[in-house]
This record gives sequence, C-alpha cells and structure tokens, in this order.
Amino acid sequence: MKKLMILLVSLVAICETTTAQNSCDRWYMDVNYTFLQPLQNFNANGFHEGHGASWGLYYDFKPNAQKVTFHSGLRLNGIVGKNAKDNIALADPVGATAKTRVYNSIFDAQALGRIILQPQNKLSLYLEGHGGLRVSTGHEKLNLQGNYPGYDETTSTQVISKANWNWGGGIGGLIRLHPMVDFDIRLSADYSPELEYIDMDTYEKIEDNLVYDFSKSNALNYKIHIGFRFKLGCKSDSNRRYDNRNSSPRRSRNRGGRAPSKKKPGTGSSSKS
Repeated sequence: MKKLMILLVSLVAICETTTAQNSCDRWYMDVNYTFLQPLQNFNANGFHEGHGASWGLYYDFKPNAQKVTFHSGLRLNGIVGKNAKDNIALADPVGATAKTRVYNSIFDAQALGRIILQPQNKLSLYLEGHGGLRVSTGHEKLNLQGNYPGYDETTSTQVISKANWNWGGGIGGLIRLHPMVDFDIRLSADYSPELEYIDMDTYEKIEDNLVYDFSKSNALNYKIHIGFRFKLGCKSDSNRRYDNRNSSPRRSRNRGGRAPSKKKPGTGSSSKS
C-alpha cells in the first residue's frame, strides 16, 4: 500500500506540473495492442505469453524542435496471460455445471521520459525509459450454466496477488499518417524484482477439482506494442486562429474603400465632398 501511495502522489504531481502549461497543443495520447513474452525465471516458472493493451499520455517540451524533442508522460498497461478452460460439475447448486477459466494478469502504471529524433519528419525514431508499479494477479473464474435463482451467474476469485516496482526501456518508431495521427510501433523490456503468479504448467483437472501451484520469481520480459499516437489540439487555440483569419480581411476592406459621396441640392447627380 505504501508503494502504491507513493506512485499515485508522483503521478498527481506530474499531472499538476504539465497541466499548468498554457498550450494543450503539446499533448499526445496513444493506444496500443501489447504482446508480452516472459523471459528466464518468469517464463520457466509457468507465466507464459500475454496479450493486452496500453494507454499513454505525453507532454512535448519542445513542440517546434527539428532535430530532437523530449516527452514526459504516464502509461497504463493491462495484460492477460495464458489461460486454461474446463467444464466441471458443482456440488452447490446440486446438479449444476460451470465453465471454468484459470489465468494470470498484469497491471502496470508507469512514468516515462522519451527522446524523439527528427520529430517533424514522416518517420521518427525514439528512445524511452520508464518505471512504476507492477501488480500480478491470479484468477479463477466460474460461469454457471443454466438458470439458478439466488446464485450469481459469474463468480471471479482472485487467488493470488503481488505488487512490486517495475522499470525498463524501449525503442520505437512513429510513421506520420496525418498531421494529427501517427502509426506507432515499439519494442520494450521490463524488470520487476519479485512477483507471484499461477504456474500454468502445473494446472490439472482432477475429477471436478481444479489443481495448480503458485510461483514466485523475478520478472523479466519484453513487450511489443503496435497502435496509434494522436495529437490533442486546443479548441481555444483553434478558435483564436479562426477569429484572426476573419478579422484581417474586414480591416483591409475598410482601409481600401472609396470616400463617401453626397447629392448636390436640387439635382439628381452626385459629387465627391
């Protein structure tokens, strides 16, 4: 809990600092599909691969830079690991059956810094470092088959959970598809000193009982992220640019107009005053 509170305070401080800036044209957001491959002990002890998604928010400190710019930001990752599915008979309610699912999951909350090279080009490469909190959990889920009043249709039990620090780095590329949209692909590596999770290699169904062991190890892995980055524009800035474009022609027409004329008394003709 202490580690979680420290992380949350740090994230709030970063948000307060960045949102204090005047222009929101410096903000970017990305959404990515994420593939996780555990390595070394993390893989040998039965976590196996995972699939999920990541969401990030970034602030550009040098939006007009041509060669190098620096982004800071926050990222959330959610990963679901390999799972095992079965059908079992239940003792309660009597005669009922359920579909079962046993699996691991990971949640990351990270602060990061990113250096982007040639940010105005159609293709830009970047390097980043990140760190934060990682939570691993093991789940057992039951879906009751049939209608049984008074019983929950779905029951999800968190059978194990462990939180620890997580840090790493990555390299990626941005391909400009539109002034506001980039295709984003990234390869990253992460490490946590110790996590707990279900050893999926030990999973068995014995009669109608689900049997498995738990593992504890350090957690080294690599991730592949594929998705899109979006530039977040300012509505107020856009309105201000629109107003400036409309006001300028009116001033030029007034300066370039002819002088007014008036009719002479008793005639239908007119002359300049």
